[in-house]
Amino acid sequence: MTTLDERTATAAPLVGTAWLLQRYSADGVLVCFSRDMRTTLRVAGDGAVTAESGLLSGTGRCTADGDTADFDAMELVAPAGACAPGAIEQRVLEALSGSFTLHLQHDALTLSRDGLVLSFVPLAA
Repeated sequence: MTTLDERTATAAPLVGTAWLLQRYSADGVLVCFSRDMRTTLRVAGDGAVTAESGLLSGTGRCTADGDTADFDAMELVAPAGACAPGAIEQRVLEALSGSFTLHLQHDALTLSRDGLVLSFVPLAA
């Protein structure tokens, strides 16, 4: 039998791990996106956040305390000359703001609040 302490001890840390979005659901509805739309999240030791989704990227700040993570609104940027970002990409990155319940277990990160659930796995190097 594995205890909760043993499960969380093997979890990848929020800070310093590159995370890949695996699942996005809002109000119980799973939002589907193409395999080509890769969404990543990185939180640095100083709280700086970088995220990418398709051609859209964002930067912001995060503070984490226990099972809560607070993300400032992201500043979103698309490359010069690129088509307008897709609605899904923009929606995902804009969702990464505000206070979330943070759950790290094994190789999974889940951020949730008010019917919104973002599930990540560590990005393979």
